[in-house]
Amino acid sequence: MRRENEMDAELKEKFATALQGVLRIQPQLDVIMRVCTYVESREDATGLHVYRLAAYALEIARAMGLDSQARERLALSAALHDIGKLVIPDRVVLKPGKLDPDEWEIAKRHASAGHRILAGSSHPEVEEAAQVALCHHEKWDGSGYPTGFVGDSIPLPARIVAVVDVLDALTSKRAYKEAYPLDTAFGIVRQGSGSHFDPGIVDAQGEVETRILMFHNTFADASTGIPLYRFAEFLEGRR
Repeated sequence: MRRENEMDAELKEKFATALQGVLRIQPQLDVIMRVCTYVESREDATGLHVYRLAAYALEIARAMGLDSQARERLALSAALHDIGKLVIPDRVVLKPGKLDPDEWEIAKRHASAGHRILAGSSHPEVEEAAQVALCHHEKWDGSGYPTGFVGDSIPLPARIVAVVDVLDALTSKRAYKEAYPLDTAFGIVRQGSGSHFDPGIVDAQGEVETRILMFHNTFADASTGIPLYRFAEFLEGRR
């Protein structure tokens, strides 16, 4: 148990100090993470959804062989994916039950709204985040929204975020549902391979499920001791 606690403390320290290089300028990163955690805290009081999402996404990206620059961009994109929820009213976001058809149409607007907020930047990192905001609810078979993109026409970072976003949503308590166990969520994602999700990404998830479990437990609540705005990538030597 003591060794596990030491490993957890080391992991938290690395997350608190490692990726201050996204966009390379700490004040901008500070603002970005404060906005992202505010958006997420409407549904998740701790705001730790953005940490879990990026941790899972980066593990999958490593398994897929993405280079360090691609992983840095993915970390930022994962954090910003739901920024469009800023325009969605609380009565929809926080409704403790199933959305009616009109409310569902309002909820879906967050993807296009996120793209409008982020698009047109001179920074390629932010341009990629705009595409992820737009496309993270697209599905491999073309049945997603808002555009109905199919397969490889969906940007790869958005396909990765689609998997980890669903995974974390399934395992998180919300006003309208209880949390599923992580093993159950893994099974649901696997069932969606080839329809909802890119099969290659689901396969990569299968390679790192033990590590996803570790981060799921590490970022389970606000007791992690990491300031939410100090979002961090993994150190290159962690593996």
